[in-house]
Parts: sequence; structure tokens; C-alpha cells
Amino acid sequence: MKVVFYGLSSEGLRLAERFVEKHEVTLIDEGLKLAIPFRGKGFTLRHLLEKDLLPLTSFAESLADADVIFFSPKMRKVGMEGRGDLLMWLKEVSRHMPEGCAIVYLLPLAPRRTQEVLALIENQSGLKEGREFSFLYSPLTPEGKLQGFVGSSRESVPKEVHRLLGRPEVIPFYLAELRHFRNVFPGILERAMRLIFQEPDGELYISEAVKGLLDAHLLASSVSTSNPSFHMASSLIKGVDFYLRTLENFLRQLAKRMGLKAIRTHVLLLWNNDPYELRGDEYRTKAALQARLQEAFGAVESPSVVTSSTPIFPMVEKSNLVVVCTKRDEEEVRRLKKTKGVIRATTPPSFLNP
Repeated sequence: MKVVFYGLSSEGLRLAERFVEKHEVTLIDEGLKLAIPFRGKGFTLRHLLEKDLLPLTSFAESLADADVIFFSPKMRKVGMEGRGDLLMWLKEVSRHMPEGCAIVYLLPLAPRRTQEVLALIENQSGLKEGREFSFLYSPLTPEGKLQGFVGSSRESVPKEVHRLLGRPEVIPFYLAELRHFRNVFPGILERAMRLIFQEPDGELYISEAVKGLLDAHLLASSVSTSNPSFHMASSLIKGVDFYLRTLENFLRQLAKRMGLKAIRTHVLLLWNNDPYELRGDEYRTKAALQARLQEAFGAVESPSVVTSSTPIFPMVEKSNLVVVCTKRDEEEVRRLKKTKGVIRATTPPSFLNP
């Protein structure tokens, strides 16, 4: 069976690894429009792009030959901009998908938005869902796991796809949309509450606290302001924004106590985020924090990826303040025996007492 993942995401790659031994798997870079045959396990997407880029195939031909298409592009924007990217990718898939294929949608959808997606696919492809192609809503959790259910317009789904997804429960689309939020929001809220209400119960780095923000944006943008879920999602989003503002203000005060002028303060922001993250929660939050710090301080530096081979020692040495946003970043800095001026972006009691 020919399985195609439209979108180079880490979550998609982990799912693809489960199929590669029994099926022909192809990954499509949604940005470069390149199709990459996936030949084995044990590779990150970075390794795949650096070492196994050839041979390349036409992305249009790969979609046209697919039996199953997993829709897994990387979301980097929210709101109308994010919606625009999503519509563009869906149109691309729809124009090249073959009759008889199945589309498995791995991103979260706002309540009652599945029908809009289906209408677009049918309009662009000229095919009818349920008769000439199958659409399955199977949103991954913020941790990148399948949830054990799929949304479908029918009571059963193709046997081959059913086996690929681990024989999930098949439920109507609207129930699947609601179940997704019911399943993932307790975890999203629990992490956000630890960040917002400053509970000193351990080290929760901001990189972990923001997992699931895309789901909150989708929910807040899809329900009326009189709906309680709107206020829950909006409060979560505002709480994370308040945390970023609090961190910025604390760094300003700390620089002042160190006798530094903001314009002459060099800040090193270390956030070793996954560049291929499906939801893009860390990517967007890091960009927002970096923009805030650039407005406040003279120089803000942030390497895209921090590894043991990254030459961060010169950057650490010349920086007045080093803000670490993940446990891995902290380990790298501690390895260099740099302790002065290191701020841990965890729950506020942790970073307010460096």
C-alpha cells in the first residue's frame, strides 16, 4: 500500500516509522514541494533532509498514486494567516488526490469545521466524500499520539486504514471534534495553570507549558463569546502572554540591579525547540518572547538549535543574561560551568529566585 505524509513534521515521521516495513511510504515537504521516499527507521527529519534527500520524486505524482494520505503540515501561524496556509495546503492535496484514496487529517480542528474542510476538498477534487474518497479526522495529541478514535461520515472505515491507525473507534465528525478537546484540554490547562498561578511544585519549563496552544486558539476563534469554553481558551492564551510579559519585566529589573543599561545588555535566549513540530506552539511562543526581548534590550541572540556540537560557549561568555527555556538548554549551559546570569524560564518562583 502506498502511504503519503503531506507535511514534514516530527509527529508525522514517528507515525511513518510504524508503516515503513510493510508499506511504501513517502514524505512531502509542504514548503519545497518535494516528495522524499522514506526508506528506514531511526532518522530525524534533519538527518533525512541532510543524508537521504535523493532520490526525489514529483509530489504531484506521489499524491496521485497514494492509497492513504496523512495530512500533517507544520502550523506556524494562527488566526486568519494560519487559516490561509491551511486552505492552500488542502487545495494542493485536493487537486492531486486520486479517486478511492483515504485522507487522514492529523491536525486539530475547531468544532464544526470538519464540514468546511470536506466542502473545500470536494470542490477542488471533484470527488464526493463517502463514495469516491474517505476522510478521517484523527487529531494527534499535543504529545503526538493517536487518541484511539477517528471521525468519519460512515460507521466503518477502509480495513487497511483501520489497521494503520490501530483499529480505533469510529464516531461521527462532530463527536470526534468534541472528544478531542475533552481529551487534551485537561492536560493543556494543567500545564498552563502551573505557569499562570506560579505553583512552586517543580520545574515546568515554558517549552512544556505551551504545548496545545494551537488547540486553545482554534477553540477561542470558533465559539461565541458567551460560550464558557471561549473564556477558558482565551484565559489560557492570555495567561501565557502575561507570563512572557512578566519574564521580560523581571529581566529588565535584573539588568538594572546588575548596573547594566538595557541598551547595552546582551541577552542569550536558549530555546532548543523542534523545528519540525506539528502544532508550532513552541515556535510561535519563542518568536513572541524573542520579539519582546529585542524591544527591551540592546542585543538578543537566539540560535535556532542548541546541541552538544553547537559552539555556544562564545555566545554564553559574552552574554550578560542567559535565558534557558528547556531542561536540555540548562544542561548545556551548566556543562560550560556558566552559572552567573542564567535565568531559568520555568514557573515564576523558579526564575524569580535565580
